[in-house]
Amino acid sequence: QPSSIWIMTWVSLFGFLITTPIALIISPEFLIPATYLTIPPRVWIGISYLAFISTIVAYTFYLEGIKRLNASRAAIFQALVPLFGVLFSALFLQEEFDVFVYPFALLLVVVGIILVNRKTARV
Repeated sequence: QPSSIWIMTWVSLFGFLITTPIALIISPEFLIPATYLTIPPRVWIGISYLAFISTIVAYTFYLEGIKRLNASRAAIFQALVPLFGVLFSALFLQEEFDVFVYPFALLLVVVGIILVNRKTARV
């Protein structure tokens, strides 16, 4: 069975190959090499962090979790990702909290977790 790192390497490479042409179509100015020189180092650090830490490392841990738990248990934690994304964006990025949309979204997450955990009737 392939390792989590091997899987994430190929998933990330495939994602890169799919999204890069789309990004170049949407923003053709990135075909100009001088564009990269004007990007501050702080932005490059952020892009690197996003690519390596929050994507590859996070999904490697997620795949390891699926190995150790089962897929349905790991899916529960995956359902919590949007919830934590909203909470952290409100805390750290001062995003506005929409009192109508977010409680409904939270309800959908909770319903999803309940549906995953409920026992199915055997026929």
